[in-house]
Amino acid sequence: RFFTSNLRFFGSHRSPLNDETADLPFMTVFVHRTIFARRLSKRRAPGLTFCIGSWFRFYTGRMTEKELMLSGQLYDGSDPELVKLRLRARQVTRAYNSTNEDQRDIRRTLLNRLLGQMPPKIEIEPPFRCDYGWNIILGQNFYANFGVVMLDVCEIRIGENVLLGPNVQIYTAHHPISPEERLTGRELGSPVTIGNNVWIGGGAIVLPGVSIGDNSIIGAGSVVTKNVPANVVAAGNPCRVLRSI
Repeated sequence: RFFTSNLRFFGSHRSPLNDETADLPFMTVFVHRTIFARRLSKRRAPGLTFCIGSWFRFYTGRMTEKELMLSGQLYDGSDPELVKLRLRARQVTRAYNSTNEDQRDIRRTLLNRLLGQMPPKIEIEPPFRCDYGWNIILGQNFYANFGVVMLDVCEIRIGENVLLGPNVQIYTAHHPISPEERLTGRELGSPVTIGNNVWIGGGAIVLPGVSIGDNSIIGAGSVVTKNVPANVVAAGNPCRVLRSI
């Protein structure tokens, strides 16, 4: 009993709820109040939009722009759903960055609203910036120094006991190489994975699609363009393995 009122269909797609609509020329779905949606809207917008997006895909055969984004396909960043989700993240991060060091409970509440996974013990020094927040999955005992940026159009998954120096930037967002395709305004994303016990020095940049193995150290100012294996020290632009640990 997902929807509680007013599902109307107009379309050549056969409705599972009413066979009389099968021969109509096109379809729109009007979704009004649902018990599930009201509950989710009080918690996190991403859950609600995922549910509506799943129904949209089921009835139209097309993915939403959010689903295209998460799957690493070309998507339209100006889609109203995505714009609304980014606005929410900016509002939460602005509130977080306005707190002082004595407001730990408030900071934790705000991060709990923002992040995809909030372990019991983490610390993020303001200012902190991200695109959506719910694509950031943090492990226990995570620490980020001042000025960290995470562009999380796809998942950023970080393990336990990870240290990020000041102004570390982690990007999952990128753009098509073809200028014609790039001028359409459509974008791409590729996930980033960082293992356990990793230390990333200040000012380092981690590019889309990169994976960094357990226990590794990334030198300050590095630009990580390719995967870094576990148990190494790597540095430079582009980042290269210097030695094993």
